[in-house]
Parts: sequence; structure tokens; C-alpha cells
Amino acid sequence: MLRLQNYSLRAKIFALLSVVAVVYVVILTYFFYSTSIGSVEDNLRKEQTDNSMILNSLIEDYKTKALLIARVFANNSAVKEAYSNPDDKAGSDYLMASLKSTIDEVLKDKSVKDFQIHYHKAPAKSFLRTWTNKRFDDLTAFRPSIIQVADSKSAIKTIEFGVGGFALRGIAPIIIDGVYAGSVEFLFNLTDAVNLISNNITDRVSLNLIEKSIAQTILKPDELNKLYSTEFGNYLLSLNNNPKIPVAEIFSDILIEKIKNESGIISGNYQNYYYSLIPVIDCNDKPIGYLANIQDNSVLIEKQKGNIIIEVVIIGVLVFLFIGAIIFFIDVLILKPIRKVTFMANEISKGNIGQFTD
Repeated sequence: MLRLQNYSLRAKIFALLSVVAVVYVVILTYFFYSTSIGSVEDNLRKEQTDNSMILNSLIEDYKTKALLIARVFANNSAVKEAYSNPDDKAGSDYLMASLKSTIDEVLKDKSVKDFQIHYHKAPAKSFLRTWTNKRFDDLTAFRPSIIQVADSKSAIKTIEFGVGGFALRGIAPIIIDGVYAGSVEFLFNLTDAVNLISNNITDRVSLNLIEKSIAQTILKPDELNKLYSTEFGNYLLSLNNNPKIPVAEIFSDILIEKIKNESGIISGNYQNYYYSLIPVIDCNDKPIGYLANIQDNSVLIEKQKGNIIIEVVIIGVLVFLFIGAIIFFIDVLILKPIRKVTFMANEISKGNIGQFTD
């Protein structure tokens, strides 16, 4: 086996610098890769939180718009005649026929897509639903917002749970000849607001997390089993329509503990699935559930990892080239003159002086 002292000084320096270069590149690769992946994950978490804050703001905007439109429908010219008709069915039919032109005006606003209009007679009796023939049922037991408007005679904007999930509602009182006759609400589907910030995202799901007691009050048993069959603590979770996202694993005991102990928007991640939960507050300032948004960032993270690996390889190559350049300059500027002087000294010691004189 060759001993180290058998190598030339140049070879020894090259070997030493090569070892230093390899160790440096390995350490740099680990540090750079870990730091970059951590930065990517931090940015994704921040983006999820930022999107939740934007969505929260959009929800408020939609509620304000719903209230403004509700006021328009409360002052519709056909309302007084419809509400004054002693025959509720005839009055309801007349009002429905009279609303067409007003609805057409609302539809001119391109941001208004999926909406519903619901008229009520005092204090909380359904008078007309524009999306179904169901009407004249008592809403007292499960519509606190309508009761609040009836008591205060004032308009409100709120988010409330119904058969279709959470809906953004603006409710305006109907006053006829100075007397409170009922109210009308304009409803936006919460999905409209969600889609505004996630139009191009396919690997995501938006779910409702509602208090069990509220869902059991509003939904029939068959609706409950079909739409909210998954239970987490005191909450029921709406149906997951994206089987690629493991909702059961994400909503683990840890997340339920977060819900118990934290207020405001809750965000985090489970593996590459990033989630945010926006608290839903009803008209009485009582939390009744959460709007949960979950996004699968696996593809994005893998792409970022690929980019980071390429960057690490490029840095590694540059480091080796830099070390090579150092070795070259050490050889030319330091080792070569030393070798020359050593050669001259050896020759002189042998008596060969003539070759170094003119």
C-alpha cells in the first residue's frame, strides 16, 4: 500500500483540498436543502393564512352586498300588495311573478351568481322562497337571525347554517304603513367567496364544520346522515367531495384540540396538506362552526424540491471548480517556484553549477 509520504507535495495538497471540498459540499447541500424546504413550507403556511384572511374579508363584503340587495327587495313595489293579500298563496304567487324584473337587474352584476331570496311574514313564517315551492313553514325554532330582525326592526348581515350549509345572508325588515310586516333575506352561497381565491386550484376541498346540536336541529335525519356523517368532537363535518385528500387523518385529535384551545383563524399542515379553519360567528356573536379549507401542495413541494436539488448540484459544481482553480494557482504560483528552487539547490549540491550561469 502506498504511503502518504510517497506522494508529491502537490498531490498531498490536492488530496487535502479535495477532502475539504467534498465535506464542504455535503454540509452545504444539507444546510441549503433543509433551509430551502423549510422556507418553502413556511411560505405555504403563510400563503394559507393570508388566503384565509382574504376570504374572511370577502365574506364580509358578500354579507354587505347581500344586505344592500335585501333592502332593494324589501322596497319592491309589489311587496305591499302581496303582504296585504289575506290569501297567503295568492299573495306569494303574485310577489314571485313581480320579482322577475328586479332579479334580472341583480343578475347584471357578474359577481352575483348563486343566490336565493326568501321572504318572511312576521314574526318568522316563510312567505316565499324563490328557489323552491316550499313555503308557509314556521322558522322560529332554528332561524335566530329572522327573530332578531323581528325584535329589533333593523336590518342585519350575518352567516347562518342551513340545509345547503353556511350561507351569507343580508336580512332587511319590511315595514308597511309604519307596521313591521316581516322581512326578506338575500342569500349568497359561501362557495362563491371561496372560489374567488381558489379558482385555479384543483387539489383542494372546502368543508363545513358545524356544531352537532345545530345540525341536528336544522337537518332531517336522512339529510344529516347523507351530508354530515363524520363526527369530530362536538362537530359534524360535511361530505368530502375530493377523495384524494385524507380529511379523516387531517382532522385528527390534534386539530380538534386546536379548535378547543385556539380562537380566530386556525392554520397549519398535515404532511403536504395545508389547512385553515375560519370561525363562523352567527348573528348573536356566537361561534357555531368553521369553514375549513384544505389544499394539497404535494405537487408544488415536489417541484420545489427538484428545483432546490438542481441549485444544490450547480453550487456543488461551482465549489469544485473553485477548489480546482485554487489548486491550479497554488501549483503555478507557489509549488512550481518551490520545485524550481529545490531542483536548483539539488543540482548545485552535486556541483552542477554551470547550467545556472550565463
